[in-house]
Amino acid sequence: MKKLLKLLLVISSLFCVGASAQTTNPQTPAADSGGPEINFITKRVYDFERITVNSSATYHFQFRNTGNRPLLINEMHSAPNELSGPAHHLQITWPPKPVKPGKKGTIVVTVRAEDGAGSFRNEIYVTSNATEGDFPLLLVAGTIVPYSNVQEGPYKMETALGAAVGAFMVNNIKK
Repeated sequence: MKKLLKLLLVISSLFCVGASAQTTNPQTPAADSGGPEINFITKRVYDFERITVNSSATYHFQFRNTGNRPLLINEMHSAPNELSGPAHHLQITWPPKPVKPGKKGTIVVTVRAEDGAGSFRNEIYVTSNATEGDFPLLLVAGTIVPYSNVQEGPYKMETALGAAVGAFMVNNIKK
């Protein structure tokens, strides 16, 4: 019985060592291989709070390229998390030229509240030379309110942003 336990222990130890040696992914560059890196100075999640119908609000996300190569943002777009939310449009602008290592850049997000009332939240995706594919980078949220309810009313975002922030931060932010 003792010999069997020792044999199982040796086999399981060899299995664990072999499995840990095979965890390297050849498609993922090594952390010290260099390249551009997006490091945000501002938070990656922003709550616009209340936006009146037929008006707009803007926020500037500031970042720094902490890598050792120029950062080039090729494309950015948004995806609403709630299809039944109020009508709104996001305009996203980013640096048109590469951001040199150590330099700052700004991503500007403008929300135009078009119609209806209620909460919205959008993930903003980036395609750049610092990310693999279409990477969720930012999250914006807010509440669109009619003219008469700007100062008071039931149109609070409540937990729409709170629930999204936790999942977004845990699942989508590279460390």
